[in-house]
Amino acid sequence: MYICMYRFTLNNTMANWCAATCGGVAAAAAATAVAMPAVGFAAGGVAKHSIAAAAQSAIGNVPAQSAFAIATCAGAIGAPWTLAKTAAAAGGLAWLAQSKL
Repeated sequence: MYICMYRFTLNNTMANWCAATCGGVAAAAAATAVAMPAVGFAAGGVAKHSIAAAAQSAIGNVPAQSAFAIATCAGAIGAPWTLAKTAAAAGGLAWLAQSKL
């Protein structure tokens, strides 16, 4: 009986940790998803007359796998929103797993 209760407590602790972590990741990803288009990393690539366009103009030939190239790709495919939705769903499932519903 004691071992069973210990495992239940450990599982609750881990589920709470997972829910909190996923919530933090979801919040950070959502903030990034809002900030990226605001600076010019949009679904269609780098937006004209944006901060990102000015940076690209200053960089010139953007190296593959650079931070700028990764941000452009992430903005184009909507990666931050996908991460936010996935993390929120995982956090919700973790909370549901430990709740007493």
